[in-house]
Amino acid sequence: MSALNSPANRLRLGALLLLLCLLYAASADARIPFGRNSHRVASITVQAASPSVQAGSTDQFTAVAKDAQGRTVTGVSFTWSSSNTGAATINSTNGVATGVGAGFSHISATAQGVRGRAALRVTAPPSAISGVAAMGAAIGGATITLVDSTGKTTSTSTAGDGSYTLNTTGFVPPFLIAVQVDINNTLYSVSADATPTVINVDPLTDLIIRSWYSVQGTTVDSGFSDPGASPPPTPDQVQIISNVVVNVTALWLQSSGVDTSTFNPINTPFSADGSGVDAVLDEATINTDTGEISISDGTTTQTSTVSYDTDASSMSVDTTTTGPTGSSSSSTGTVVPTSSQQSALDAINATLSAFSNTITNEGSNLVAADLLPYFDDNLLDEGLDKTLFADSIANDLRGPTFAAQVESILALDTVNGLATVNFTVTRTQGPNSETQSIVFFFKQQGDDSWLFYGDQLPAKLDVHSEMRTNQGANAPDNGPDINVDIRPIKDLYSGITIDGGGVFSNTALSKNGTEVDTFTPDPAFPGTTVEVDRDEFFQNSGILNSLVPAGTAMTITLTPVSGSPVDYTVHTNAFTTEAISITNLSSSSIADANLGGTLHVEWTLPTTFAIARVKLSVNVFTGDQTQNTTLSCDSDGLILSITSTSADLPMPDTCAGLPVQQANVNLNVVGVNGEQETVIYQFQ
Repeated sequence: MSALNSPANRLRLGALLLLLCLLYAASADARIPFGRNSHRVASITVQAASPSVQAGSTDQFTAVAKDAQGRTVTGVSFTWSSSNTGAATINSTNGVATGVGAGFSHISATAQGVRGRAALRVTAPPSAISGVAAMGAAIGGATITLVDSTGKTTSTSTAGDGSYTLNTTGFVPPFLIAVQVDINNTLYSVSADATPTVINVDPLTDLIIRSWYSVQGTTVDSGFSDPGASPPPTPDQVQIISNVVVNVTALWLQSSGVDTSTFNPINTPFSADGSGVDAVLDEATINTDTGEISISDGTTTQTSTVSYDTDASSMSVDTTTTGPTGSSSSSTGTVVPTSSQQSALDAINATLSAFSNTITNEGSNLVAADLLPYFDDNLLDEGLDKTLFADSIANDLRGPTFAAQVESILALDTVNGLATVNFTVTRTQGPNSETQSIVFFFKQQGDDSWLFYGDQLPAKLDVHSEMRTNQGANAPDNGPDINVDIRPIKDLYSGITIDGGGVFSNTALSKNGTEVDTFTPDPAFPGTTVEVDRDEFFQNSGILNSLVPAGTAMTITLTPVSGSPVDYTVHTNAFTTEAISITNLSSSSIADANLGGTLHVEWTLPTTFAIARVKLSVNVFTGDQTQNTTLSCDSDGLILSITSTSADLPMPDTCAGLPVQQANVNLNVVGVNGEQETVIYQFQ
């Protein structure tokens, strides 16, 4: 027997072979980092047992990871987090969320650097509600009945001043309320909060809840008798309808000293004492059978007509107001989201809330990069792509606090994942606040979130009806007109025309110079600026003898330098014939414009429509504004209240590094339903 074939050597050789096999297996496993049957995570889908949970209750979230080919990846461990711990917390390992307080939160699951998320809404049950029943005069000694979402009822009687209180322990919101005024007249209301404490009952609340059921193609009576079959609206749905009703009555509410930016007919406390809200109820007549609303103080009269489209799940209101100094007409409305669309609206609200918090928290340190996570990669807004749009928004919103809430929904397409939403935006800087309506466009991302998408237009397309007053060096005839102002990125289009409304007939716009916009994306590097140059194309209808109805379609045709013309459709806004003016300026000489300093400006305000925004700004020019070689620069304008009648306006003395030769002081007053006053005071 050889030494190599000895038992000891055979044993050592076997051990060596076993070690080599183990090393090879370990090496093979090392080449498959997540196991032989696993794949790298490319996407994560998050789902909740329920999209809504009450404070104090729990909700189980689950997550599914998939690879780039859409195959489920097994054996993945997720880390869970909540975007708003004031609304909900979540166990970081098992996905169990706990409701904390009323509000919204995005619940996220993260693995291998990939994140998925879903929106969660948190509600809380109330224990008691109170309110006032009135029709101008208090409705005293009447039976008031509440029915909850399960059909459970309770009732009490109103006191002599119309007030009441109901114990709602054990009742499940949303609530419907009814008060029997007389044998032929019942007024209804509905809870407007996730945790309702106040529910008033009056003609305005009655219009709100009847509008909800009219949009559904049914009646409030059927909802009250069987809320399971005809469910009442959620607080978000109530708020959207309430916004329309408040806008319709805003002229009268503001005249009676009511702050319409915070007023809600349902949950804002009031007394039936002939003042404030009650004064408006005294002046208003609402016929819900015909949809007609009439309000008059004996001098000014407003007439409105409400209509509903059950196919589009929408309501609209046409209004005309006539007073001693002129008249105004408008058309407003909203899509009322169905229950199936509510999750999309919740996700849009969550995105906007996070966006607003970022702007407010960063303050003067806001940079463009802070905003990019909220923007779709294919964002296009007035010709600006995602990066330039972030630069412009950071530049414009840096400093003031920022808050926004849904005012109305212009379009909500959950099939294609597109939404157009009108928001009330409030900016506050120091003691001054400014509120305006801004349309935001959103695109759905996967299953659970929506990001800003922009208007998808290649230029600023501004076509607006206005009551124009020209003062100073350029003071031709004044009156109602339609002003067309199209500003594409420089040198992209050779010509632009407008058609429509019986006013324009493929009318060519004149090219009158270049607008220079300068953005600072990062305040830490003030010398690093981004400049965007735009061509300025203008056309004006001249004074109109016949006004164009709000919502009239206008076609804008843009002819590119190379390529085929492209058409875009815009719609006109509300009209007013009431004139306002700047009252304290008399000179039109550029020497009296106080360039490089501030200019004190005083003005009048309209009385035939409710005001949403007062803006005072200046547009400066390096030469004659009608010449194509002239450069122009716009100021952002001051933050002013809706009652402001004077301000000190900073007046630049240079534009794009060149001296200013002409300046236009612009006063714009915008109504809650889109009415617009324009005053241009020109120095040259």
